Formats: sequence, C-alpha cells, structure tokens
Amino acid sequence: LLLDTYTGAAAAYSLRKLRTAYTGDAVEVYNGSSYADIGFSNDELDTTALAAHCGSNDGFVSKWYDQSGNTNTAAQTATNNMPKIYDGTTGVVTENGKPAVEFDRSSDNHLDYSNFISNATNAISVAKNTASQWGALTGQFGGALRCISNGDWNASANVDDFHYLGELFIDGTQLSSGTIDAAFQRLIYANAQTGGFTDALQFIGKGYPNRNWNGEIQELIIYTSDQSDNRTGIETNINTFYNIYS
Repeated sequence: LLLDTYTGAAAAYSLRKLRTAYTGDAVEVYNGSSYADIGFSNDELDTTALAAHCGSNDGFVSKWYDQSGNTNTAAQTATNNMPKIYDGTTGVVTENGKPAVEFDRSSDNHLDYSNFISNATNAISVAKNTASQWGALTGQFGGALRCISNGDWNASANVDDFHYLGELFIDGTQLSSGTIDAAFQRLIYANAQTGGFTDALQFIGKGYPNRNWNGEIQELIIYTSDQSDNRTGIETNINTFYNIYS
C-alpha cells in the first residue's frame, strides 16, 4: 500500500486503504438520522456497508479518518456543511468508477482538521473542481492549494498558493506555465517552498470564505518532509489505482 512504501505522511485521507498497519475505518457517515463508521473491504471502501447504512437516504461524511497514524481526523459537525458520499437514488458517489466525496461550495461543504498542519512540504490529491471559480482543496482563511478564479490549476502562483516558490504537477507532468482545466479527475502533486507552506492548513475543501472546493475529492495526502525524490513513485501508485492518465 502507498504509505507502506512512502512513509512519514503528516495526514492521509482516502477511500482506499493506504497503510497495512492502519486498523481504523475510512469515514463516518450521517444518513439523516444516525451515524456509522464505514471501513474497508479488500482495501477499498466497503460500499456494501455504506449502502446498507444509507438505504434510500443520502449519506454525508461527518468524519474522514486520518490513516497516517497521527489521528488527525477531518470532521464536520454541522449536517448542512457535510460533503456527500452516497445518493439515496443513484447510490455511491463515484468518479471514474471509484468512490468519491462530493463537495458543494454553495452549501459551504468542508471538513476541519483536528490539528492544524504546519510547514506542509507536499500536498497530493485526486480531485476535480467543477465550478469555474476559485476552489480551495486544502487551506485556511488565507493560503491554500487552490484553483484560480476561472476554475483552472495555475502555474503562476502568488504568495497565497501552496506551490508558491515550489512546483505543481498535474497528472504526472509539471505545470510550468499557463493553466490546465481542473474540471476533470486530476492527480495533483504540489511542492511547497523550501521549509514548507507558510500557512497552517485547517480545512479540506475550504480556504478563503466563499472559495470552497466544488466537486469530488478521493484522496488527500500531506507530508511535512520533502518527498521530491519520491514523487514519481507516489504518482505511479496513485495512478495505477485510479487510472487517471496513461
């Protein structure tokens, strides 16, 4: 599994199992009346248990458990702000055939880290942003790993961007100039400046107010130690599972 090989993550959230030694669940889900932990089956989200819990009701993520070993659960207590993982009519929310957590910026969907993450060096995610607007994948009320105002990933970062003075790779290729559309499932790999990102990360799916993520997030891994030498191996592992690009 990914974190068996590339150890030392500060926080790790996914709907697949990332570390053999992890014995917890993937997410806690609210079905409109009750909460249930949903774990893994064959190292992937137990969608049978998810469907049994939700039935004909929509299901929302109240907790996304940290698989790094640092118990930094990302949680939301306000039911109106919880991102969706199950539709009572169509079933499990998916992207490219794999389960996904769907964030709606109009409903202020976001999850709060139990502990802020300071000096992050790398943020790696599988996600897509379907709004042609700003979208923060992870951040705080300032800087973030984010799409710009037209909903694209942008190479020309400013001081508020996670990859300011660092690097941004989209689908295994460095974005060294211009922009690329974020409205598709992408593998995002961001290197922060030397010493780490200057803002402590507080949220999944939120940064500045009204600049929430809008779309699916399937995986988010954050390191506070430089993983530049491991980038291609991490990307290969993720792409092999999600089949994002050739």
